[in-house]
Amino acid sequence: MKVKVELNKDQDLPLAVIYTDKMTEEVERAVAFLESGASSGPLIAQQEDRLVIIKPSDVILVRVEGGDTVI
Repeated sequence: MKVKVELNKDQDLPLAVIYTDKMTEEVERAVAFLESGASSGPLIAQQEDRLVIIKPSDVILVRVEGGDTVI
């Protein structure tokens, strides 16, 4: 999934728009996550064989590389 963030001083609340040619499980998970408001809590990611807790304020970029999500 590609992710693009645009800053707009006139936008007072975050707005997420997903462009896709079909509804996939990945898109459904993204929508459910965004609608749940869970983004305010910590993120849990797997790094090799261990779990890592990440504060959302520490995240600069999230992208997919070769099927892996990179934070």
